[in-house]
Amino acid sequence: MASLTVSRYLGMLRDDPEDRAAVDGLREALASGDPERIGEQPDRLIEVARHGHERRGELQAVAWLIEVELASGEGDPRFRAALYRELGRLRHDELLDDVGALEAYRKAHELDPQNEEIELVIEEIEHAAEKWRAIADRFLDEAKDASDPALKASLSARAGGLVWQYRTKGKNKEVDKIFGQALKADPSSVRAARLFAQTLKAREKWADAAATLKSTAEVARNRDEKLNLFVEAGRLFARKVNDADAAAGCYERVLDLSPGHEESLRFLVDYFTQRESWDHLVALYEDALRSRQKLESEQGILLQLGMVHWRIRGHADAAEPYFARLRKIDPAHPGMLDFYRAYLGAKAEGQGAEADEARARLLTVLSDALRGAEGATKLAVATELARLAQRSDATDRAIDAWKAVLRLDPANAEAGGALRELYRRGQKWNALVETMRGELDALPSNSGDADVKKRRVALLKELITIFTIYRDELKLDAMAVSTYNQLLEEQPEDASALAQLASTYESMGRWNDLINVLGRMADATEDKAEQTSLLMRVARRSGSIVSRTTTRRPSRSSRSWSSSRTTARRSAS
Repeated sequence: MASLTVSRYLGMLRDDPEDRAAVDGLREALASGDPERIGEQPDRLIEVARHGHERRGELQAVAWLIEVELASGEGDPRFRAALYRELGRLRHDELLDDVGALEAYRKAHELDPQNEEIELVIEEIEHAAEKWRAIADRFLDEAKDASDPALKASLSARAGGLVWQYRTKGKNKEVDKIFGQALKADPSSVRAARLFAQTLKAREKWADAAATLKSTAEVARNRDEKLNLFVEAGRLFARKVNDADAAAGCYERVLDLSPGHEESLRFLVDYFTQRESWDHLVALYEDALRSRQKLESEQGILLQLGMVHWRIRGHADAAEPYFARLRKIDPAHPGMLDFYRAYLGAKAEGQGAEADEARARLLTVLSDALRGAEGATKLAVATELARLAQRSDATDRAIDAWKAVLRLDPANAEAGGALRELYRRGQKWNALVETMRGELDALPSNSGDADVKKRRVALLKELITIFTIYRDELKLDAMAVSTYNQLLEEQPEDASALAQLASTYESMGRWNDLINVLGRMADATEDKAEQTSLLMRVARRSGSIVSRTTTRRPSRSSRSWSSSRTTARRSAS
C-alpha cells in the first residue's frame, strides 16, 4: 500500500471497518516520524475515529485503534490502564478472543496493580479456560430452563462463545447449533447475532454471516442497532458475497432509517446507474433531499438530480428546478453554469419575446456568478457576460461588463476593442479616450516585445485619429499633444503624427513647440521642396516671434530661430 497520511488511513478504515491493511498503514505512518504524514494532533484524530466506530458497532475496528493508541507507549499510566481494560473487555465480550483479552488485562494490572476488579476478571478468564466445558454445559442447561427469550439467547450465546474458543475438534457444528438455538429463542438478540457472525466470518462463510445479520436487523428493537446491522450485512453482500441485489436491499433499509447515509447513497447510485433505473435513482436523490443534509451534500445531490434529468433523460425543463436550487447555494457552480449556458443559450438564439427573456435570464445568471467567482474563473465569466450583453444590444450592461474584464485584466485586448466599439456607437468620446489611455498605460513602454510595441503604436494612432476628428467635442488638446509625443517616442519619424502635432501646437499658439516640430519634420523628409517649405515656415514663425521680443535680450531659443532663418535663406537660394 502506498504511503498515505494518518487521516487518509482513518478514512479508509471508516469506509471498510475490517480493512486490516488500513490499520497496518496507520501504524506505519505514525512510526515514520514524517510530520506531513502524521499531521496535527494524530492522537485526537484516532480517538475521534475510535468513538465513531464504537457508535456504529464496528468493534473490531475499535479494538485495532486502541492497539494503535497503546503502541506509542506514552501517556498517563492510569489512562493507558483504562485503555487496556477496554481492549480486554472488547476481546472477551465481543470478539471471542480470551487469549488476547487475558494479555490486555494483565498489562492493565501492571499499570494499576491496586485494582481488584482487574484481578477478578483475570481469574474468571483463567478459570473459564480450564473449565470451559463444564461452564458451557451449565449455561446451556440454564438456557433450557429460562422462560425469558432474551435470557435464553444470552446464556446460549455465552456457551457458544466458549465452545468456539476452546473446543479444538468438531466445534463448528456445535457452534452453529448453539447459536441457532439462541437466535431461535430471541431473533432480535443483536449480541448473539454479532457473535455468531464473528464465527462465520472467521470460517469465510460470508453469505451465512450476512444473512444472519440481516435477519436480526429486520426484528431488532433499537433503531441504531438496526441501522448498523443492515450496513454490515450490506457490506458483506457487496464485498464478500458479490450479491449486489441483496446488498441493495440492505442499503435501501438503511436509507429508510437514515435518508442521508453516505455509504448507502453511494452504493445505490452506482447500483441504479448500472441498471439504468433512472426513476429509482431520481426517487433515491429526492428522498435524500427531504432529509436534513450538510450544505456540501445537498449541493452534490442537487447536481446529480439535475444531471440525471438533463444529460441522461434529456428533460432539461425537469432539470431546471434542481439547478435553480443549486444556483441559490452556489451562484458560481461550474455544473450549474454549464446547464444554463445550454438551456438558456439555445432559447436565446431565436427571435421574439421568449428569446429576449432567455438572454435576460442568462445575463442575470452570469452576473450573479461573477460576484461569487474567483481567480481565472472570474475573468472567464466576466468575459462571457460581456460578450453576451454586447450581442444582446444591452449597451450599458455590456460596457459595465467589459469594464469589469479590464479591472481583472488591464491588458485585455478584446475588452479594449469592445469598449471602443461601444463608446463609438454611443458617441461617448471622452469615455472612449479614457478607456484607450487605460489600455495604453497597461502596456509597458520601451518594451522589447514586438507585439506589445505594435499594439501600443496601433492604440496611439487610433487615439490620434479620434483627437483629429472629434477635437471640438473632446477639447482635450493637452492629452492629444501627450499622445502625439508618445507615438513619436515609438516611431520618431512618423510624418503623420508630426504633422498633426504641428497643427495642434499651431491651434494652441504654442509657437516654440511648433518651431521644434517643424524642424523635426524638415529633418525627417527627403523631399527638398518640402524641406524648404518647412524651413521657410520656421523662419517666418521665428521672425514674427523675434519682432515681438525686440525690446528683450535675445534668448537662447531666439538665437536658434535666427539660425533657422539663415538656414532657410540658404536653402531657398
